[in-house]
Amino acid sequence: MKSELLKNVRFSGTLDGNGCTISGIEDKLFYEVNGASIKNIVIKGQLAKRSADTTIENSGFYVEGTDKTKDYAVIQTSEDTAIQNSFAFMNAEGQNTAGFVWEGTGTISDSYVSGYLKAEKAVYGFGRDVEIKNSYITASLIGKTRVLFSKGEHTDCFYDAQINDLED
Repeated sequence: MKSELLKNVRFSGTLDGNGCTISGIEDKLFYEVNGASIKNIVIKGQLAKRSADTTIENSGFYVEGTDKTKDYAVIQTSEDTAIQNSFAFMNAEGQNTAGFVWEGTGTISDSYVSGYLKAEKAVYGFGRDVEIKNSYITASLIGKTRVLFSKGEHTDCFYDAQINDLED
């Protein structure tokens, strides 16, 4: 799928991938997901620049990039997005980097982040301000500011590697 086809689309509806994978995304699949339900899909690339009132479940994301002028995350800006039973595998080096949500509100539960996250400025394992429940991270975080989970509330979360000198 050519990433150019949907990059300016504002999607609202249900995207049930039935276990399929979407690949070939150079930037983001959609510009915005609003009031959407995304489930049972693997996306090789970032999902959206913006997300609002959206539910993501049973899905996986592979995000890669090395442009140090860009921010990398599954979703750049979120307003009340709920992510559950999902994963973000990151191999990204940008200006700012986060696993699921770079900035904004939302909840992430029963999910994990894995891989390599590096940034010139800030790195957040799951997201800057999101609430995280019952989730884990196995990732290398490199940046001036490094936060293992989120600045938001996190409960019943864990990591399986020794990581020193991080805000949690």
